[in-house]
Amino acid sequence: MAAPVRLEAEFFDDPDVAALATILGYEDRDTAAGKLARLFSWQTEKYTAERPTYAVPRSTLIGIFGARGPEAMVEAGLATLQADGLYKIHGSDKPNGRTPGKTRVNWLWLERQAQAERGRKRAASAGDGARDQGRFTSAAPAGDQPETSRKHAGDQPPASSPFSVLRSPEDPDLSHRAREGHGAPEPVIDVTAGSDADIPGRQDSPPSARGHDSILALVTEAAAALNAERAAIDASAPPIDDSTAGAVTQRLMATPIADRRRKLMHAVACVVARAKATRSIEPLRWSTFGTEAAWAYVVDASVAEYARAGQRPGHGARDSPRKPQPDPPARRTPIRDL
Repeated sequence: MAAPVRLEAEFFDDPDVAALATILGYEDRDTAAGKLARLFSWQTEKYTAERPTYAVPRSTLIGIFGARGPEAMVEAGLATLQADGLYKIHGSDKPNGRTPGKTRVNWLWLERQAQAERGRKRAASAGDGARDQGRFTSAAPAGDQPETSRKHAGDQPPASSPFSVLRSPEDPDLSHRAREGHGAPEPVIDVTAGSDADIPGRQDSPPSARGHDSILALVTEAAAALNAERAAIDASAPPIDDSTAGAVTQRLMATPIADRRRKLMHAVACVVARAKATRSIEPLRWSTFGTEAAWAYVVDASVAEYARAGQRPGHGARDSPRKPQPDPPARRTPIRDL
């Protein structure tokens, strides 16, 4: 899953973001803002103490912004090319909150380290017999526990892992069955590979496309664009994320891979145009185009017409053109004879 990012108010007024959009030929700054949010998310998710991500490889910028991405980031004043060939992303090492050493990029890694430390302390207290009736049911070493208690001990992901329900690729149970003559173990698919491209809410099912055009990446990019406009209209408006994008995810799953980006970004452009026209954040949510009828309408609608439609009284954000109704049948008996 992609790491969440927090975009501060200054981000939405930063002229460097608008400059990046101009250099790369984007229609508006919201597209550049969405791609920058993807970059910040990648930095946050990949950060470790051994390999900090304040500076990123050239290939990462190309993968997000295209072939001219690295030079455009430098020209816009958003990155600096270092002597080691990496691109230092400006502001990524800025302090995040009041905790010493906590930055915009490393906060998630610090939280994971703290969570792991709490887990080790709980395990140690259970080993002293302090939680006989709790999560840890035995203080005995794994080798002295009953078979049912120690099965796969030490081979499962930590309980906090989003993949804790999945079997480890090196499954000792499958190897044991193979040694007993039950045949070779069934191949195990490591769904954690490229997991940052998985479909929202479907961590156990690999998507049909990965990388910057995966469903999760597209939804994250769309959410960033919607949130940018929400904040521009109402600074107190809460952001949206992929946790409520189930209906839009269904629409994308039913859309051919080659058309997903074009249709989703067109839908976002339509609702952003309507929000600007009405000065309301009401259209800037997933439900605006999440239903099947609303999706079918918006992906083929003109941006200008969609924006104007939102200004007409009684025409809501989720409306679609009504089908023409046939004329009523001609009356055969004159009214005077009724």
